[in-house]
This record gives sequence, structure tokens and C-alpha cells, in this order.
Amino acid sequence: MERIEEGVRVARPTVVTIGNFDGVHLGHRHLIARAQAMAEGMGRDLVVVTFDPPPRTVLEPEATGYVITAIDIKLELLADLGVRWVKVLQFTPEFSRIPAKRFLEEELGEKLQVQGIVVGQDFSFGHRGRGTPALLRAWGASRRVAVEVVEAVADEDGTAISSSRVRAAVRRGDLAAVEELLGRPLQVCGHVVSGAGRGRQIGVPTANVPIDRYQVMPPYGIYAGEARVGHKRKDPAVASWGVRPTFGDLTQPLLEVHLIDTDVHLRGELLTFQFGSWLREERNFSEVDELVRQMQEDIVQAKARY
Repeated sequence: MERIEEGVRVARPTVVTIGNFDGVHLGHRHLIARAQAMAEGMGRDLVVVTFDPPPRTVLEPEATGYVITAIDIKLELLADLGVRWVKVLQFTPEFSRIPAKRFLEEELGEKLQVQGIVVGQDFSFGHRGRGTPALLRAWGASRRVAVEVVEAVADEDGTAISSSRVRAAVRRGDLAAVEELLGRPLQVCGHVVSGAGRGRQIGVPTANVPIDRYQVMPPYGIYAGEARVGHKRKDPAVASWGVRPTFGDLTQPLLEVHLIDTDVHLRGELLTFQFGSWLREERNFSEVDELVRQMQEDIVQAKARY
């Protein structure tokens, strides 16, 4: 997949779909499939336009725990869907104040030479979200740009699949529901930092992964899953998400990942953890030996599931 840099004017007309695409859930996949169909029918390249940082981090900087997919994961997922071109717009306070019509004229009309646009029915854009699908249709009609507004995809119960539903399922720890809505397990990522080295001292080395405060996470606990370093293959893993109560030395929650049967130094590497299943709650052990025995049991359980 190739990124179109900001300020670049593409060489030929395009079809565009725009959105935050947080989660790249089943509804987003349907929307992108509709955009791919339009692009193929028109003989044009499809460009997926998204934002970084997520708009809410700029518009509501005090809010925490709501981003489903970090930009690195989002781009990987889009590539997996066959998206060849992506444009990541830097969302800043100044960008948020751009009027909707100016955004259409400059970003879509001039820079992307848009001839077709596909968006979801709840899509809004421009200053104060005043850009609506109705405005988009009117703008498209005046410039002979095809516009398709796609209705939300519903599950078997008839409830629309949405990022807010995914977030709610993550927060309550319903990983099965998260996987159904996303069409894949929940993934989080971060760069490994140095720790106290206790894990290696007790025979269970872990990679310490600080999680961005905007990332939505399940409840504290121990989870079986898979870990991937960079773009390498996935390895079975056990992760502890919480505040490490046995040692009581954390001021912020931390993801500690043990790669089963793999002992490598990962400091500075980008590590992605894929949540598989909940093993147990986080506990305060009175003795370190008791903690080690429980960690070994956690590893046995995780191996049995992967």
C-alpha cells in the first residue's frame, strides 16, 4: 500500500472513501468494498482518506480510552483489504476549522481529482461537522461527481455495527463480541521499554509495552493471545494488563507480554498483542514464588488455547 503525502496532487482522477475507520470493523469493510466496486466500475484508483491523530484526541483532548486501532494497525488492516492508496490527513485544531465546502474543493476536488465518493450514512466533516451526506450529494451533483451514501451494516439482531459498540464490548471484556463486530480479534500495539528485569530474573521474561491513554482496553487481567514484533510472524503469548499489584511500583497501567517459547530482547521494538481470551483477574500475591507458580500455570493454559 502506498501513502499519498499531504499537499500532493494526484496524476489521475480517483474514487475516494473518507472516514476515521476506527476498528476497521465489519461495517467499515462493507463501506470499503462498496468504494472498491465503484472504483472498479469507473476504471479509477481508490483512495482511502483517514485521519491521524484521531479527531477526538484533538477535539476532546481530556477524553481517554476510546481508540480501537492505532494508525499502524489501521493501515495494516486496510492493506489486508486490498487498499492500494491511502491518504492520512493530519488532524489539528487548524484543520478542524476548515469549512466543509473548502475541504471538498481543496482536498477532494483539487488534490485527489475525485470523480466518485463513498461515505457512511453518519459521516460528517468540516468545521463543527457541518458537512453532511446531503451537502456532499449537492456538491457532487454540481460537479458531476458520483456520490454513494452507504447504510450501516447490521448484525443478526438487526443492530447496526459501530465503533461505539466495539468500544463498549472491549470495556466490559467481552472479547467474543469484539471479534464478531471486528471480524478479527482486538489488537493493540506499542514500543517496548526497559523494565526492572524482574520477569527475566524469575524465569518469565516479559516485554513492557506502555499503552497510549487514548487506546480502549479491556478490564485488568491476564490474557492469552498472540504477539508480533514488527512485521514478523505471530507467536503465542500471555499478557498481563494492569498495575502489577504484587510489586506496587506502577503509577500507570502497563501491558506486560511474555512470548511463549521465545526469549529475545525487544527493547525499542514495536510489539502488537492480539487478545485471544481472558485467563484470570489480576491478583496481589503475598509471595513472589506464588506469583511464579501462577504465571507458569497461565502459560500452560495459553499453550492449550493456541
